[in-house]
Amino acid sequence: GLLLKMLENAPEDSYLHYQLGRDYEIYGEFGDAVSAYTRALDRSSMHDRFRHDLVVRTLYSLKRLQRHEQAMQFAEQEMPNWSHSPDFYFSLGDLLLDYATSNPEQAAGLLPMIEASWLKCLEIGDQPLLEGSVKGRGSFLAAHNLGVVYEQIGDTDKAAHYRAMADQARSRPA
Repeated sequence: GLLLKMLENAPEDSYLHYQLGRDYEIYGEFGDAVSAYTRALDRSSMHDRFRHDLVVRTLYSLKRLQRHEQAMQFAEQEMPNWSHSPDFYFSLGDLLLDYATSNPEQAAGLLPMIEASWLKCLEIGDQPLLEGSVKGRGSFLAAHNLGVVYEQIGDTDKAAHYRAMADQARSRPA
């Protein structure tokens, strides 16, 4: 396609690699997406506007491939850069929950980190100015996930609290 042609002429263009990864991701080709995202990460800087979305999409694609350990190492390496991103912490909580689900023997140890990730989302709040930020990851989506987790572990009071928070935040006008 057009992106591949453009990359032939500009093989070091991090933005083109990022866009190619997005194309692969849309079609569910997560292995190819991760390869393109990795090339984009290697060529981009923290000052690139698309870097935030690139990092979050890389985490998501690694999770979809069940490459949890690689994703967790990547998240650990990127974490200092994204203390202001509910999307980063939302994706981290999602990754850890996915890992806990496929490794039930480790679930109890992961639960506090999952909880902390989504609480951090609520602490940060939605950040619509971050490139690729998804509305609700800093509010109702994180609160909903916390409600579900607390429901699963039998903490009905906390579950009800976060469900109410999610409903309230969801109904708030934009």
